Amino acid sequence: MHNTVQLKGFVRAALTDVKTGRVRMGRWHQNVITADGLQNYACGSIGAVAGSKQIGWMQCATQTAAPVTTQTSASGEFEARKSTSNTFSASGTLQCTASWATNEANASALGAVALYNTSTAATGSCASVATFATSQKTTDQTLSVTYQWRLATA
Repeated sequence: MHNTVQLKGFVRAALTDVKTGRVRMGRWHQNVITADGLQNYACGSIGAVAGSKQIGWMQCATQTAAPVTTQTSASGEFEARKSTSNTFSASGTLQCTASWATNEANASALGAVALYNTSTAATGSCASVATFATSQKTTDQTLSVTYQWRLATA
């Protein structure tokens, strides 16, 4: 008998209107786990390999092209990377969340988010990238993003 382990990533965002309290919750979008994400974030962390990485930061980006495994960053990064709150949401599911206030992430149309191990933009290599229909966040809205890596055996 053989067990196969699958690693899939999903992301969804919610915009909350601070005046009305109305929440626009997006649907779950599957993402691409990068080659570095598989090698250094997943496998390297499991084995405590020197140079392995841990997810700790999320970045907004303008990228609209479908992500590919060879990416090392999301294109069109803007706004400071946000520290993620990492938890287990279910058995085998890592959940990373981050939020942006009304005065943050308004500069460009949001089309992607990515996970990193570093806080400084344009440094480090992303673990995964997700794209979705672009949305322009306004100063009347907060943004919350939930990112999941789901491990399952088949």
